Amino acid sequence: MKSYIVLSQMSTKYYFALLILIYVLLGIITNEYIITEAHYYRTFSEELSTGTIQNMLSIREKWSWIGYILTPFMIALKLALVAMLAKTVWLYFHTVDANLQSPCS
Repeated sequence: MKSYIVLSQMSTKYYFALLILIYVLLGIITNEYIITEAHYYRTFSEELSTGTIQNMLSIREKWSWIGYILTPFMIALKLALVAMLAKTVWLYFHTVDANLQSPCS
C-alpha cells in the first residue's frame, strides 16, 4: 500500500511539472510568434506614437520573465481552488441528513 502512495505522489509531481512546462512553452510561443512587435504597431499605431509603442515593447521585454516565474504559483493556486471547491461540494452532499430530501431532486 505504501509503494502505491509514493508512486501516486511521484506521478502527481510529474504531471504538475509537465503542466508547468506546457504553460511556459505556450507563453513563449504566444509572446514570440503570435503577439509580435508588428502586432503592437498595427494595434496601437493610430492611438499612440511610435516612441510610446517602443517604450511599451521595452517594458514588456524587460519584465516578461516574471510571468514565467509566477506560472507554477498560479497553476498551484488554480488547482488548490478547484480542489477546495470539489471538497466543499463533496462535504455538503455527504453531510446532508438522510431524512432530508436531496437539494437536487
